[in-house]
Amino acid sequence: FKLTEEFIDVIGGEKSKLFARYEELCVQGFFAIRKHYRKVLTLVEMTLTQPIMGSQFLPCLEKGSVLKSLRKRFHLEDNTKIDKLVKDLIRESRDNWRTNIYDAYQNILQGIRC
Repeated sequence: FKLTEEFIDVIGGEKSKLFARYEELCVQGFFAIRKHYRKVLTLVEMTLTQPIMGSQFLPCLEKGSVLKSLRKRFHLEDNTKIDKLVKDLIRESRDNWRTNIYDAYQNILQGIRC
């Protein structure tokens, strides 16, 4: 996900109570989506088995075991490490170089300012 320095500044910086609350809500959100992981997997499986727009399958979902990989991302085997996992994801997302490159691409080629 995208987490910019501007957003962190708006909520008072990484040492603020609001940032701590943001982290708490992200952890709660992760647990909430995990409750519905079967539904998410079913929706993705439907895109793997049903053509989209006539006879086309989504090329991004053709390779490898998409469902197995997606299921792993829910980290269903261990609840004790979820807090650390989510906080690590937040740290990795913070001004991530991939996001910055994509934003530059959008700006240059599409005229979309991010």
